[in-house]
Amino acid sequence: MSQLRVEQPRPQGVYPRCSSCGEEAIARMAKTDSNYGRWFFKCPQDHPNPWFWADQYLPPAGGAAAAGARAAGPHGAHGAGSGAAHPPSTPQQQHPGPRAFGSPAGAVPFPGFGNAPQSPQPALVNPYAAHPNPPPAPGVGQGIVVHVQVLDSCRRELGLSLPVFHEPFRGVFMQLDSRSTGRRWDPHLKCWRVRADSYPQFQQHLRQHGYQLKDAPPEVISILVHHNSRFNPKMSMQEAGQFAVSRVSPSLWSRLFRYQREGVVAGVRLGGRMLLADEMGLGKTVQALALLSCYPEDWPLLVVCPTSLRYTWQAAIQEWLPPSLRPAERDLWLITASADWKKLAERAEDGGG
Repeated sequence: MSQLRVEQPRPQGVYPRCSSCGEEAIARMAKTDSNYGRWFFKCPQDHPNPWFWADQYLPPAGGAAAAGARAAGPHGAHGAGSGAAHPPSTPQQQHPGPRAFGSPAGAVPFPGFGNAPQSPQPALVNPYAAHPNPPPAPGVGQGIVVHVQVLDSCRRELGLSLPVFHEPFRGVFMQLDSRSTGRRWDPHLKCWRVRADSYPQFQQHLRQHGYQLKDAPPEVISILVHHNSRFNPKMSMQEAGQFAVSRVSPSLWSRLFRYQREGVVAGVRLGGRMLLADEMGLGKTVQALALLSCYPEDWPLLVVCPTSLRYTWQAAIQEWLPPSLRPAERDLWLITASADWKKLAERAEDGGG
């Protein structure tokens, strides 16, 4: 059976400092099977200092309680008379391991993770302490983390999956209606697909059953689920297709391949603001011109492109745009140097365009 992996919360508070350079340590999370999800400290300059677990670090704070705790060592405190009953360790009894990272030279060596079970320790103030296994949340989920990822931004589909197999998860997931939520199992990705607009319903349902959700970035969830971004679609695919056909010249539209038409429709659906990420040679320039021809009321048109593509764009504008949108020769400016900007500015001031 797979081992349940739980990630500790990130350590809070003031971090220890390196004993070599004096810089504040950085916190890293262990990814090995035995210590997965456990935080440890490390020198930012990679100095050869011993690193140690954050949940066992005792800050060298002042005060009798803290001093007594450090003097007691990692194996527990023994009371006021413990010094007489337990004399200092001989060199043969001392641990040969390195001292604590950033601690004074006389500090007690930090205990290893694989030591024998220790006696109960007194309650200490440790800002980095975290339970390796947090108490399970109520419900069958027992605090298991559900990972949420974006699978298809166009169809607005999210994927929900578990890092380990958990039999009750399927039953909890199947309690929600598949027709209204679009839930279905993806055997290739090993996750459950759901529609983004039904995600709040799944979010509430899974949390009620004791699961924790590791969401996609909040901005992404906001765009896909809540539709409160200027990048959300402005119309449906059918409406965008009708709009594109009514605006693009038939002579230009008929020369586009199917995937190019789909790209233009997708751009119209987003209000003309999009990034065409097709491979080289697939006709992104033509797609862009077809999309731009849908918004002639927003012209004049400014094309910013690499130097090597200036003449390519000039030729494409003259070849692909219909006569009603094709600029006259005197209105098609190719900027090759700063002097061209000056000429264009002077002409604009004279009212020539």
